[in-house]
Amino acid sequence: MERDLKAQSILKESIKDPLISYVAKLETYKKIYDKLGELFSKCTIENIISLRFDLHKLKVSKDEGISLCLSKASQIKGQLQDQGEMVSDNEMIFVILNALTNEQGNLISIEEDETIPFIKLWPLFK
Repeated sequence: MERDLKAQSILKESIKDPLISYVAKLETYKKIYDKLGELFSKCTIENIISLRFDLHKLKVSKDEGISLCLSKASQIKGQLQDQGEMVSDNEMIFVILNALTNEQGNLISIEEDETIPFIKLWPLFK
């Protein structure tokens, strides 16, 4: 019983304010531990889904430019990797190509009048 009280005390003292309301009234360290595990596993899954969504909805805006979009994509990739999620090079290529506007997605060929839509070149990147 004394060890349980000591464990509860240690856990509650180490928890930051936003989470303390979830565990303040729990009576055993096991219940506190289980509640924290439940909260963090749910947050982690929701966070991963949210980050993946943010990564795939990235678009290059005229105000921000390509370099800022690349920076955002790299930052989100890092956040996903911090969560233990892999982001393949192929996925990043897809994200970047998808983020480009139609104007940016066209390549200018040697002849000035002819453009090649990037979508036709996509199979070469697979």
